[in-house]
Amino acid sequence: MNVSTSTATAVTSGVVKVLLAIVGILTVAGCEGPVGPPGMNAEGVDITPPTIELLQPHPLSQVWDEFKVTAAAVDNVAIRAVIFSLDGSSLVNNTLLSDDSPPFEFTIEALGPEDARLFESGWHFIAARAYDTAGNITDSPLVPIRLGYADDLQDTVVMAYHNNVASMDWVLPDSARAAAYWTRFDTPKRCSLISVSLLMGGSVGDSVECFLTVWEGDRFPEQELFVDTLSSDSLSVEPVWRTYDLSSEGIEVRDDFFVMIGLDNPGETDSLVLASDDGLPPWQRSGSRDDRGLHLLEERYGARNNFLISCSLYFEVEEPPDTTLSLRNAP
Repeated sequence: MNVSTSTATAVTSGVVKVLLAIVGILTVAGCEGPVGPPGMNAEGVDITPPTIELLQPHPLSQVWDEFKVTAAAVDNVAIRAVIFSLDGSSLVNNTLLSDDSPPFEFTIEALGPEDARLFESGWHFIAARAYDTAGNITDSPLVPIRLGYADDLQDTVVMAYHNNVASMDWVLPDSARAAAYWTRFDTPKRCSLISVSLLMGGSVGDSVECFLTVWEGDRFPEQELFVDTLSSDSLSVEPVWRTYDLSSEGIEVRDDFFVMIGLDNPGETDSLVLASDDGLPPWQRSGSRDDRGLHLLEERYGARNNFLISCSLYFEVEEPPDTTLSLRNAP
């Protein structure tokens, strides 16, 4: 063997050893699974993912031309940003659906330039992703929503904020001097409220007034639109559907309103029973008003349930509606 051959053999042997060492390292690393960023397992490095919950819109809710998405996100260190997605995309109108400070929220506009519709009417999915300052991420579950456009609304629409399952009854506490319960309704444009239907029962004396009130405003109460005293002698002990026609033309409401039902100065033998579901999905929270006039959601009666209340709304159209149609049918 000459010198040149010996040298080449030694070089080749050295290269092979280096390659085998590299392969060994890669093999060992591959057996360990995905490897995080440098220092991930070092003491003091944040490896705890954030927690996130999509608060609005609620599952199965109806949204219109523009709607707000809201999320609650917490982390053991800090949240860097929350990014929302609609049907898997975080861009709408070339705008990132992102917020970097609580409350984490964004208003999604479903209409583009010249009121062009960016999405088809129907079912879509919303989600939110939280990023913490260390790069950990957490996704919320997908939430189905039904998207509609205000221009499509015409004639009479029934808005029923409940699950169609009467799982329990709410009974007015005997100790309250005055109490009322409400449900909030949202409308995408101006309309006329024609009638209100409630799954209600109870037993009250002649000296007690049962009242129905409609309020309007972002913060309840703001403006009283309608108030009426209901006939107590027509109440049945078991809840039944009762429909109240507000007037021949209805009352005008705008973006949102509250339907409130209650008793004034009830005695120990007086009770008002409102059927409700379990509040899931809780897109319309119900509440109570105590004898101080304070409106509470959870403090006094733990009011988180949705009362079974339906409203008939009439939406104007540019052209006169067909007079052969019945526009004021109760639900």
